[in-house]
Amino acid sequence: MIDVVVAAEAAADLDSILGFSVATFGETAAARYFDLIERTIARLRDFPDSGMLYPGIIPPVRYVAAGSHRIFYSRTGDMLTIQRVLHQAMRPHGRIAPPA
Repeated sequence: MIDVVVAAEAAADLDSILGFSVATFGETAAARYFDLIERTIARLRDFPDSGMLYPGIIPPVRYVAAGSHRIFYSRTGDMLTIQRVLHQAMRPHGRIAPPA
């Protein structure tokens, strides 16, 4: 089974998304949206190579959509690292560091 690790930057992204969503859309909508993101991450355990390769980032990084956000991740063996969770309008270049 694939282990999923959430990098500190991605955890901060998730906190920010939740805070913004609660303030803007209310707790119920924010909980529903956050659940969508969590289910998308959980699905990556079963289908870790399902994401699209994002061009121009070395080492290779994949992403999947979750609502208006993209979940950027890398895989090394049985370890999947969620690197960032960025709004679709944000360019990931310069925001994603190579995995440690």
